[in-house]
Amino acid sequence: MVTQDYIRLTMDFYWICYWFLITAIRDGSTPAENQTGGCRTSSSNKNIKFDSSKECLDSGFCRRREELDQFRQDHEMRKKKQDEGLDVILEGLDMLKNIALDMNEEIDRRAPLMDEIDSKVDQTTSDIRKNNVTLKQTITQIRSGRNFSIDITLLCIILGIAFYLNK
Repeated sequence: MVTQDYIRLTMDFYWICYWFLITAIRDGSTPAENQTGGCRTSSSNKNIKFDSSKECLDSGFCRRREELDQFRQDHEMRKKKQDEGLDVILEGLDMLKNIALDMNEEIDRRAPLMDEIDSKVDQTTSDIRKNNVTLKQTITQIRSGRNFSIDITLLCIILGIAFYLNK
């Protein structure tokens, strides 16, 4: 697939070539005419004759005309290649658009399921908290003061066995 940098580089290259060809093709004017914008007064061109015969066309004009025609053909070819590249990009963008629309549709379908799961998780969390509170109360009731003496007696017995085994 054509990358954006490649397209930008190609377009920059085409514009540089275009500028180079424009400046390389001489337009037949003198430097003084180029400075004045190519405008001359009619008094300097009194000997101009218009003749449609091919004999009066000089070879320089024909050569420049051929160069210009070649430049136009090259320009059209480049435009055609550029259009083909843009068509490839357009196809890729259409494909991405379709993928994005499919993803959006799938998200819309799954949103109610996610909401249901979220509410069930909240309910389960609440039930676990209630059970923890109840369990804590039950353990506190079982471990009352009367069991304290039993705990100390069991601790002494365990320590006695540990000393006997270490000797």
